[in-house]
Amino acid sequence: MTSGGRWRGFLLSMGLATAIGLSFAAQWVINGSVVGTSVAWSYALAWVLPEWYLWAALFPLVFAFSARFPVGGSSWPQRAMIHLALGTVVSLTHAGLFALVTWRLPWASIAHISLGQLAVNLVRKKYLTNLLVYGALVGMEHTLAFRRREVERTLRASRLEGELARAHLQTLRMQLHPHFLFNALHSVSELIHRDPRTADRMVSRIGDMLRATLESDAKDEVPLRQELDLLERYLDIERVRFQDRLKVDIQIAPECLDAAVPSLILQPLVENAIHHGIASRPGASRVEIRAERTATSLLLRISDDGPGLGTEAPAPFGIGLSNSRARLAQLYGQHQRLELQNGDGRGLQVILEIPFATAGSEDAWSSAR
Repeated sequence: MTSGGRWRGFLLSMGLATAIGLSFAAQWVINGSVVGTSVAWSYALAWVLPEWYLWAALFPLVFAFSARFPVGGSSWPQRAMIHLALGTVVSLTHAGLFALVTWRLPWASIAHISLGQLAVNLVRKKYLTNLLVYGALVGMEHTLAFRRREVERTLRASRLEGELARAHLQTLRMQLHPHFLFNALHSVSELIHRDPRTADRMVSRIGDMLRATLESDAKDEVPLRQELDLLERYLDIERVRFQDRLKVDIQIAPECLDAAVPSLILQPLVENAIHHGIASRPGASRVEIRAERTATSLLLRISDDGPGLGTEAPAPFGIGLSNSRARLAQLYGQHQRLELQNGDGRGLQVILEIPFATAGSEDAWSSAR
């Protein structure tokens, strides 16, 4: 125990002893007034406080006995007998010390008896009371120890839960990498014989994208501006692949650029929008990305002009969207939503809403949970 901890323990023991002593002194004064025998506060305190300050000095010894011989389990009868013996020793020790402290004091009025006789009288008078005090202290130590174990168990469970959550998030993020890579390499394989130059540019863009992706793996949340930079690298790849068929419109409110968002959250959603729009039509396709702030949330919308959620195409719940849902639930619990709905006219709209927090600030969601 540190010196600060010892001082806190000492002050707590003295405070508890003082409070108990004051209550006993008050009871003595009140009882005296009821029966017509006046007892001065100074006299009551002079007798009672030394008794309980001696108990305060014995607290560490009693707590050590209690911790060494916990009463519980199948061995509780044996432990109870041990504490009966130890309680007797502590009771006799307290009575002897109390006799030594009070003997010959002016207010005691016991100068006519010897120290030994005073000790014997106090043992007769205080033995059972001291034994009860010892039992109460043992019960107090057991309660505090149980509470301490519960707190430690809760902390361990919380740490384990956090570690499992981080491991789960890392697993989900690792699943996104091969998903994107396989799609990109498939596109390269389609171009490598038909348009080698374009395929070469696409391989270069894939390298840039993977490098940036690996650099972002250290954090669960990043500023939206950083996520948009990563998204631009992905869009470079798709523009090489689809040429004039792909049109992307990005409109981000300035106050949203520093908002904290899950890393690698936009790429799978935009990838879904591109393929949902372009794969369903031979001509050009348009993808729109919007970000705005509400009172407490960051609202992201990714829209395409594909067939929407009608009967023309199956609902696009691929691995990218499934992982995004799982990551959002892992990071924000119930304080998030990821919805797919038809646009105002044609196409599909993905709506992502998460708590608004500035990345890197003390109020960031990942730090406040």
